[in-house]
Amino acid sequence: MRLVIVRHATAQERGSVKDDSKRELVSKGVEQAENTALQIKPLVTRCSNVYIWTSPLTRAWQTAKIIEDVLDIHYIQQKDFIENGTSLQLIEEMKQLDGTDCLIVVGHEPNVSEWTSDITGRQVHYKKGQAALLEFKDRKYVEDSLVMLQRKE
Repeated sequence: MRLVIVRHATAQERGSVKDDSKRELVSKGVEQAENTALQIKPLVTRCSNVYIWTSPLTRAWQTAKIIEDVLDIHYIQQKDFIENGTSLQLIEEMKQLDGTDCLIVVGHEPNVSEWTSDITGRQVHYKKGQAALLEFKDRKYVEDSLVMLQRKE
């Protein structure tokens, strides 16, 4: 299984809206999400089914919707644990998956970096709109399979 972890793209500044969960992508963020989707596309083209899971926060949802549109994927689901859950929750949720060989997860810092570090043992930090690929075989992480995609500025 391929796991692509994505940090949401650039959104409105903190404090610019009353409810932080409602912050929307700015035009730069829309462009970042489109570029990220184009980077992800060759990683998932040979997958039989691609699912997208996203945090329910607006900025993550909008990033995920752009990825869904660019990749022409028809399965996107909000998962509450993605907002501030642990890597153990992510792995447990992944174990429940049937019928997919590629999963894209759109979330937030510091979670996405912590998940990647917990799973791979490597310290990483995601920029806004950045993605990483992790490979799993028999539900276990394949050593040294982490690929951090470079975000286009």
